[in-house]
Amino acid sequence: RFKWSDVTGRLKLPKDAFKTPSGWLWDDDWFIQPTISTHEVDCGLTTFQNDVFENHLRQPGGSWETAETFWTDVANEEAQHKNDIWCPTGWVWTDTWTVDLSRAVDEEGFEYCLDQNHGGYVPVEKTYHLSRRRRWVRNRKR
Repeated sequence: RFKWSDVTGRLKLPKDAFKTPSGWLWDDDWFIQPTISTHEVDCGLTTFQNDVFENHLRQPGGSWETAETFWTDVANEEAQHKNDIWCPTGWVWTDTWTVDLSRAVDEEGFEYCLDQNHGGYVPVEKTYHLSRRRRWVRNRKR
């Protein structure tokens, strides 16, 4: 993808090629807007990796159980079950859902923390951890 491009990422648009209409002036110099884009997360990309987290909770001294909100996104917001996530029109899946073992996780792909609402996940389970999650990923391309 070019540093400055159209929405597809395929058409190079140099910064100095942007011209104002006759009688108009730029309000200020260029800057990076730190807010979340209103575009889709895969906008302009030709490959993309979907991810979703599987969550478990336990009571102190208890065993792991399915969390009430079993599937979440990286921000811990409720998400669809991985098998309910469909490939968007114009895209094709290139693989199946797999546990992401490329991060700091245990051999089953889990990371642990005291409370899933506060984060601070670590790869090693301790007796005081009451929350765990693992990331499932699936790739797609245009």
